[in-house]
Amino acid sequence: MLSGSYADSTPMTPIFFILSPGANPIKNVQNLARSMGYDPAKQLHQVALGQGQDIVAKNLLEMGHKEGQWIMLQNVHLMPRFLYDVTKMLDAFAVEG
Repeated sequence: MLSGSYADSTPMTPIFFILSPGANPIKNVQNLARSMGYDPAKQLHQVALGQGQDIVAKNLLEMGHKEGQWIMLQNVHLMPRFLYDVTKMLDAFAVEG
């Protein structure tokens, strides 16, 4: 279940969802956030990747790192090279502590 995946994750080890067409895990993620005392409306941010959204995603990841927010990147298959940037960001966050 999702709670088990969350337990295995860390701020530097994200959870990836590999979905079939039409699947959308956002309700499950929102429910998990609520069960852990987070307010999904204020502490869970989503961005659907596509043209120009890499900047938005980077800003959200920075903010999420600093403030302890949850960030959900959708449609990463549209920007596979961006995942290299995400990896570098996570590595930098790990160094910062």
